[in-house]
Amino acid sequence: MLKIRKEAGMELNINLLCFMQRLTEPLKKYIKNLDYKEYVNKTLELTSGSINNITESDPDLLYSRLENIDEEDILTYFELDKDTDPSVWGCIANFLALVSYFSYNVMGEKYLPETIESVDEETLKDYFITYKKLVKTYEELSSLDASFQNEEYLKDKLVTYYFKFLFEDYN
Repeated sequence: MLKIRKEAGMELNINLLCFMQRLTEPLKKYIKNLDYKEYVNKTLELTSGSINNITESDPDLLYSRLENIDEEDILTYFELDKDTDPSVWGCIANFLALVSYFSYNVMGEKYLPETIESVDEETLKDYFITYKKLVKTYEELSSLDASFQNEEYLKDKLVTYYFKFLFEDYN
């Protein structure tokens, strides 16, 4: 079982978000519906831009990609898509919720949407536990560990902790 270490608190860690972005990108290929896949692709482009320039991110835009009244959002697609592994959607949704959460915090927002307000260490933990299941289900994801070997953010203790957790069975 994955234990969240004390330093894993909900403080902003750009290295961790960059690592999670790289992990989440390949998941879009497992989405069967082409419209949903395109929506996720655009969403991940937005999260990447937000992570790279977090002080100028738009938390409301990120949140609207997760959940909105038009029902064109990640959580709705998660519910409607019966052809895609729910774990894929779970990781994408948790990642987007985390990026939204940190974006709202950096912008100094005091009042958060209910979904984002509930983001905590469990959201982070769920992402990595679910992703580890995906690594076991989709063998090609296990080869991602080699692509991270020269990444600067692997020097971050928290990133290293999660990296080892995900790929310990494949090294």
